[in-house]
Amino acid sequence: MEEETWKQFMSTGKVTDYLTYKMIQTMADSEQKARGAARHGAESDSDGDGTLSDSHGRLR
Repeated sequence: MEEETWKQFMSTGKVTDYLTYKMIQTMADSEQKARGAARHGAESDSDGDGTLSDSHGRLR
């Protein structure tokens, strides 16, 4: 589906088609993270207490 929406955007150039593509891509990424969290018990980029992820990589 992701490839189909990209082809649609490339043929039309419409912003709405691009936004549809990005929405599908984001949903797929979220689903993949959820499967990883279920499998491993946490997200792969989790640092335990959120120090890095909450501050976007900067120390608090």
